Amino acid sequence: MSGQRPFLPGFPDSPLPSCTTRKPALDVSLGWEHVATTPILPEVLEAMMPYLTTEWGNPSSAYKFGAKLKSVVETAREQVAELIGAPSRDVIFTSCATESNNTAIAAALKANPTKRHIITSQVEHSSVLNYCMALEKETGSTTPAQRATPPQLRRGAFTNSPPDSGGAGALATGVVTGGAYRVTYLPVDREGLLNLADLEAAITNETAVVSLM
Repeated sequence: MSGQRPFLPGFPDSPLPSCTTRKPALDVSLGWEHVATTPILPEVLEAMMPYLTTEWGNPSSAYKFGAKLKSVVETAREQVAELIGAPSRDVIFTSCATESNNTAIAAALKANPTKRHIITSQVEHSSVLNYCMALEKETGSTTPAQRATPPQLRRGAFTNSPPDSGGAGALATGVVTGGAYRVTYLPVDREGLLNLADLEAAITNETAVVSLM
């Protein structure tokens, strides 16, 4: 198996170089780019082509040219729902991951209006961190709790858990209070791993949503 490559869409089907080879056979940056986005399959392009060229109307519009496409969107919604085993009414199409993250958090908060606590981590996607910080400031300034690590937290860097991680002390390292919502920013270790004991300790009856990668 040492001479075989894992499958990645868009990469040529050729074996990896041996571990003694110094020069990589691939542009490694391509592999990282596939984590964020990837080329669509030919059959997807074929299925979408009419709606990118001739049938480009707005399905939410009142006029016939666009309105006739509403059934196309609803069919796609039903197909996705069937794939994931969910009611079609629960499938929401968004334009990007940022909109998806914000929508999911906002929906959870709206569904639990009396709960004012959110849990995330110090290394979450910026769309999650920025939204959580905005929620903290809705009705006032943010006041750090004892030993709290600011959510700006050297963004992109990992923070070690304290030696006493797993109890109230560990919880304080990531808790920020003030504003409309209280947010717990859980730390990770040098490997970027979350201590599940910290997560368990952070959850309370006031927790509305947990947003973790």
